[in-house]
Amino acid sequence: MDKDRMLEYKKLFDDRKHLYMMECKIELPDTLNIGLLPMRVNGKLLFPVGILKGVWCNVEIDFAVSNGAKVLEIYQILGWTKKAKVFEKFVTVFKTMKQESTGAKRFFAKSVQNSLYGKFAMARIRNFHKLYRPELRERLNERCIVNAKIESQLGQSLLTYNDKIYADYIRPQFSAFTTAYSRIELLKTMLNAEKKNNQVYYCDTDSIVCKKELPEKICDEIEYGKWKLERKVKEGLYLLPKLYAEIGEDGNELLKSKGIIKNYVHTLSYKDYKNYFERMKEKKDTILYDDTTQLKYYGRRKVLQADKFNKNFDEKLLLKKRFLFSNQNMHKRIFDFENNTSKPIKIVESED
Repeated sequence: MDKDRMLEYKKLFDDRKHLYMMECKIELPDTLNIGLLPMRVNGKLLFPVGILKGVWCNVEIDFAVSNGAKVLEIYQILGWTKKAKVFEKFVTVFKTMKQESTGAKRFFAKSVQNSLYGKFAMARIRNFHKLYRPELRERLNERCIVNAKIESQLGQSLLTYNDKIYADYIRPQFSAFTTAYSRIELLKTMLNAEKKNNQVYYCDTDSIVCKKELPEKICDEIEYGKWKLERKVKEGLYLLPKLYAEIGEDGNELLKSKGIIKNYVHTLSYKDYKNYFERMKEKKDTILYDDTTQLKYYGRRKVLQADKFNKNFDEKLLLKKRFLFSNQNMHKRIFDFENNTSKPIKIVESED
């Protein structure tokens, strides 16, 4: 379809306020300190600048355009002519439960809400394991499904195969727009903070670490849709996603370290994170534990995994954890350690 026709469709959808997803080429100015659109590169989710090609929801494309981005080409548009508040009753029920409860019940209400939207984006092609039966294999062969017979250590053979799920609840647009709207709220808060000279040091899906407190009007301990002040930080080190250390104004240390086993985390302190940071600046790898270290940690193989690959259930697995600081491609932003700043990675358009 030609460029003018695609623009006509976009204008039609915009005029009627339809929700849609659009595959396009878009340019984000490299003057931005915060990338406005997500893009998966080599398995990592980045927020780069430059010329991007991808599929995004119209609400986040509009947000990017309102902050300086420019749509260069449109390839495809998929839209929905009807809208509904599909989660309204669900959110109301569990919001009330969370606000009025404590302990396990409050945790349950919070967890159910957090896990809801992802269910709608589950993959339709999935891998299954069932007890081997000749008639089952014959039936699967008729449907041309790749399958294999595995000799199980549990005394019976398993059949592993891929199958397509036709469940009606798989509606990825629900998940896509939920995450798009939440990203916009996060980005909007960070951009407004920077406009007021409130430097942003770190962010996660639902949290921000910045130089000054956020405006009182957007903060509340209980109200949904507002930010909650978790703690005031006297000193902090933010190395990588989910790898940071803080010293609060009360003097207590908070250490976050995804992927490090608890037994090892208990041996760490803020000083260790300072050492990690120095090695990061020098682009030197850091080995926490593996087969070369004096201190070794072992884990157990998962039962289904052991059975699937015909491995010994009781075999001890040597655990390994390393920070590969020498590989600068692992970072989601470009660091300037001398000035204690970072900037988005720039995507340059090429034939590749």
